Amino acid sequence: MYRLQDGIFGVRELDERLAWLKRFAAKPATASDSAQKIAPVPPGGTLKVENLGKKFAGLVALENANFEIKPGLVTGLIGPNGAGKSTLINSVSGVVPPSSGRVLIDGKDIASLSVHAVPVAGLARTFQNIRLFKNLTVLENVTVAASALKGNGEDPMESARLVLSEVGLDGFSDQLAGTLSYGAQRRLEIARALALRPRYLLLDEPAAGMNPAETQELMHVLDRIRTKYRLGLLVVEHDLKLIMRLCDIVVVLNKGQQIAIGTPAEIQANPAVIEAYIGRRRWSAQAQHEVVEAAGSPAGHRQPSQSSLISKTKSE
Repeated sequence: MYRLQDGIFGVRELDERLAWLKRFAAKPATASDSAQKIAPVPPGGTLKVENLGKKFAGLVALENANFEIKPGLVTGLIGPNGAGKSTLINSVSGVVPPSSGRVLIDGKDIASLSVHAVPVAGLARTFQNIRLFKNLTVLENVTVAASALKGNGEDPMESARLVLSEVGLDGFSDQLAGTLSYGAQRRLEIARALALRPRYLLLDEPAAGMNPAETQELMHVLDRIRTKYRLGLLVVEHDLKLIMRLCDIVVVLNKGQQIAIGTPAEIQANPAVIEAYIGRRRWSAQAQHEVVEAAGSPAGHRQPSQSSLISKTKSE
């Protein structure tokens, strides 16, 4: 059996077969370059998910999801394993067409668009599993994405250098993507998505497998780009500490249904969310235990709040 080597054509293939990759000037981008080169965001606008649902044969994987992603804000999407998070992000990004509902950008339904047309509408994403061209350099990975934008008259390599500086990888431009640390590879995926100049960016478990230092660096990157370029972010993540610290709004799924939406503080105190994570019996027992302890505690002594149960359960 024959096996195709890594990449599209084979080892170190893309720059050898596409000569235009070597024609660009090697002028590095600077932080003073216009922010509009990455993400020209018009005033107003929003991405709306309306009654979104997905069925696989007779299995209902997702139904009646409703929320908005607004420019400059971070929306978190959480839920136990099998809750429907990946199905939702795949349906929003066009990877799998939804069975019902709409995905609207400025009132235009993009749910029926083909996958390659979705970025043109202003939506980009990363995947749960890293999907880099590991035998291309860091700069070449991002240049390939920047080259997908047709008719803008700009140098794709210059745009790629600018994006790399935003995620802190400008010093690794000539390094092979496959030799980067795990956290750096995650940030490279974000850079490649940013090169498409999205207005809305969907991140599927961007902190998965990261150590605390890498997670902290990722949070700084996401907070900076959403503020600087007014990107609307949707972050799907199991790291609840990251979600509660980074997000403005949190959406919670369980068994394919949207069970809650609100601020991080509201979500932490929501009984339905706590029950989804730790189960009804354990939630009832814990709540009763805290009531008993509170009744017997000295005046002014604060007992652990119910809002801490989700994070405590995650850490256990």
